[in-house]
Amino acid sequence: MPGPRPTQARSSTMVSASPPPPYQNVPQDHSSRAHSYQDMESTIGSTTPTQPFSHANHRDYGTLPVPSPSSPGDTDTDSDIAEADSRMLKRVLALAVIAFMCFSTIQFVYAQGEIQEERRVWERERREHAAEVKVWNQERADHEREGQVFQRAREEWQQERKEHAAEVVLWNRERAEHEREGEVFQQAREEWQRERKAHKPFWGTVGLQSPSCLAYNTRRYQAKLRNVPLGADWLQACMSTQVEIQGRTFSAPEKCEIWGDDVYGYWIVDFDQPECQPRWADFTWQKGCLRPGIYGLEAPLWGQKQGDDVYQLCMTTPGYLAGYGDMGHPNYCERRGDRDIGMVGRWEVPDNNCW
Repeated sequence: MPGPRPTQARSSTMVSASPPPPYQNVPQDHSSRAHSYQDMESTIGSTTPTQPFSHANHRDYGTLPVPSPSSPGDTDTDSDIAEADSRMLKRVLALAVIAFMCFSTIQFVYAQGEIQEERRVWERERREHAAEVKVWNQERADHEREGQVFQRAREEWQQERKEHAAEVVLWNRERAEHEREGEVFQQAREEWQRERKAHKPFWGTVGLQSPSCLAYNTRRYQAKLRNVPLGADWLQACMSTQVEIQGRTFSAPEKCEIWGDDVYGYWIVDFDQPECQPRWADFTWQKGCLRPGIYGLEAPLWGQKQGDDVYQLCMTTPGYLAGYGDMGHPNYCERRGDRDIGMVGRWEVPDNNCW
């Protein structure tokens, strides 16, 4: 606790327009005079102005009153005031400390709540991260196993590739040997064919037996069989000798005949015969209802010639009729017209309007 303040702390220098009066020594009876001065001061203190007197005729005009020196009683009062101030300061400090501690406690509790929440979030994130790490480790292990499987498969494929390359080399070698053997065999076969042809029958020039048409796109060809050995079976030789006509091979003729010492074979060729491809006229005759449920159509045949089998041509020519399309082969054929080659085909078509 601070001690009593010195007396000079309560004194102040008189403020005036003129220089202050000189200080004087305190007399021995200062104490008694001081008390009387204090009594007077207490009597008029409430009315004594603190500013310089404002009355111009006053003797102390323009000056401030000089406080009296401190007395022992004033020292005690100042000590009490200081002690009270000290106690007040302690209370204020105590209240400040308490407020600070309360604020710190509240802040600590709030911070602990946030810390706990952050800890829970962190724990949840840590568990999620641990789960992700576990999944990632599992995926990495699976990937490593797949990589090992792929590596083994790749090694097996490399081994198979090497084996295949070796097999290809071996196969090429075998193929080359086979080709050489094939060449030798082909040479032997050609030699055998030459010898065989030199001793076997063969057909001469193949030609038409007649320009007449047997049917639609059909004519007969013939050829003479040559190189038949004496005393050999001419019919067997004829039926077993092949021939090529219009780019196609016939294994046997339709029939074989012998005229004197010559053997002839005959073949029916039903392709690539444009001279035997007649057609139906560009118009169609409507014959009306022939009988209940049947409607009749007729058309003349164009393109046949003398010597043709016109009846077979009529029955085998495709039935593309003008205005009707493909009606198939006719049901009947009738000879009409001049030169004995006119033919008319008839088609019987189902028709519910005929009754």
